[in-house]
This record gives sequence, C-alpha cells and structure tokens, in this order.
Amino acid sequence: MSFARALAVILLTLAATSLAAQPRETITVDASAPAEPFPHFWEHMFGSGRAVLSLRESYREDLRAVRAVTAVRYVRFHAVLHDEMGVYGVNGHGAPVYNFSYIDQVYDGLLANGVRPFVEISFMPAKLAARDVRQSFWYRPIVSPPADYKRWDALIMALARHLIERYGIDEVSQWYFEVWNEPNLDFWAGEPKQATYFTLYDHTARSLKAVDARLRVGGPATAQAAWVAAFLRHCKDNQTPVDFVSTHV
Repeated sequence: MSFARALAVILLTLAATSLAAQPRETITVDASAPAEPFPHFWEHMFGSGRAVLSLRESYREDLRAVRAVTAVRYVRFHAVLHDEMGVYGVNGHGAPVYNFSYIDQVYDGLLANGVRPFVEISFMPAKLAARDVRQSFWYRPIVSPPADYKRWDALIMALARHLIERYGIDEVSQWYFEVWNEPNLDFWAGEPKQATYFTLYDHTARSLKAVDARLRVGGPATAQAAWVAAFLRHCKDNQTPVDFVSTHV
C-alpha cells in the first residue's frame, strides 16, 4: 500500500471514529400534526445578465422553459439604463431626451411570459455621468454618480410615469425597484462609497414615491449583506422611503 493511500485510510478511520463518538440525537416527527406549506423563496426571483439580452427570442425561450418547471415570479437584470438601451440623451440645446422604447420591449417580453420585473435601477447613462468611470464587465457599464441630481430625479420620475401609463399602477405596484447594484464593490464609483450611495438612494426613492406612493423601492443592493444596518438607520434618520431590503449573497 502506498504512503498516500495508507494516510487516506488512516484519516477516514479517524473521521469515522470521531463521528461515532458523538452523542446521538433523536428527532421525532409527528406526521399527523398540523402543517404549513414550505415556500421555495429561492425560486421566486432569478437574476439574468443585462436587460438587452431579454430582447432575444432565445432568451424568451429559456424563460418559458424555466417558468414551466419553477415558481419564478420575478426576473432581475443589470443595465436597464445603460446606453445600449438608448434611454437617455440630450438634444442640440442640451436638454434631456428620453426614449423608453427598448425598456417597453424588455418588460413586455417578461410580462407576456408570466413574470414581472425586479427593476435594478442601473447603470449611469454616459450623458448624465459625473465621470467616465467603468466597471470591468465586458460591456463596460458606467458606475459614476450623476453629474446633476436634478436631471437624475427627472429621469427617474419620467420612467416611473411612463411605466404607470403603459402598464397601470395596479401592475407596476407589484414590481420591485432596487436602487443600483452592489455599491460596496466596484459597481459604484462614488466617494466615499456608502455616503454617496445613500445620496443616490434618497434621490431615487423620493423621485419614485413622488410619482406614486404605491411604487415599492428598496436597497442597499449590496454584496454579502454589507451596509444593511447602516442603510436602515440612514433611512429612519432621514425619513427616506424604504419598502424592502435587498442584498446578494
């Protein structure tokens, strides 16, 4: 027997001996006791790339296949405000120009296939960014704060009004609006990160609620449950609307 094999046998024997030495615990299950359904919360929302991909028929075929075998109710993706979606521009006089045509097609496709949007409000349109700073995803999304918060607020309010006009408040009030994506990582270039994200959240949440209080907004959309306590404390101290807490683990 080789040394490595002998060592493996010894380690397995020691592990088995250690398990055998542990006290046993008896669990009794009363099959006749009252029961409650166990909801599969992890099946209710899926994340999937970036918004523009959902315009492909192959994406929608995949969505229908997933919908047929799971309880998925919401789909979340990045970059609904990215320049490839053509949402924000400026005219020759420097005034903002909005185009929600691709957003309509994206959300029409989700709703037609039996799921609702979990709207990640991201990333920054180039014409609205304070700086041209980009995250390392291959499509290079801009992760800068806005150069002008009045124009950011106006964009968010225009988007909210448009969605309500197109789909109705009874429908859109069942969506979730999540402010940004993982601002504690390299998806947010504000400095200091947390304080500038809270500014973005405050403006976005209040702009949505100014259009209709029934719209659901939340954050901090961080990785690994970062900032959650500080976020809730900030919202309480500043009376900023928050309907849900989101984080990614």
